[in-house]
Amino acid sequence: MEEGDALSSQSSSSGSKSLIMLSDAAERNSASIAEQKRAYNESIMNEKGKNKEEDWIKAETSRSINTKTMVMGVSLQMLLDLTVAGISLMVGFTIFGFIAAILCSAAFFYHAKAQSPGN
Repeated sequence: MEEGDALSSQSSSSGSKSLIMLSDAAERNSASIAEQKRAYNESIMNEKGKNKEEDWIKAETSRSINTKTMVMGVSLQMLLDLTVAGISLMVGFTIFGFIAAILCSAAFFYHAKAQSPGN
């Protein structure tokens, strides 16, 4: 029985050694993954820092272009939109008025004929 006990203690100690080795490998792997993530984030931050000046220049350029199209605080796009809306309203009201005039005159002539003294 002593041989069996010695064999089981050897297997348990080798099992715990392999578990320790596996946990050490997992810690090293997670540490290397964390290091890779940190390096990636740093590279992104460095690229953002390099592009920061270019982004500022683009923003200032677009802001100066937008202010040139403003007339007394109203943008050119808004003026064009209001012009198109006004023209559309005029066309729509013209068509509405024409149809209403035809229907009203038809109704007037119908009732005028019915009440004429000659009939």
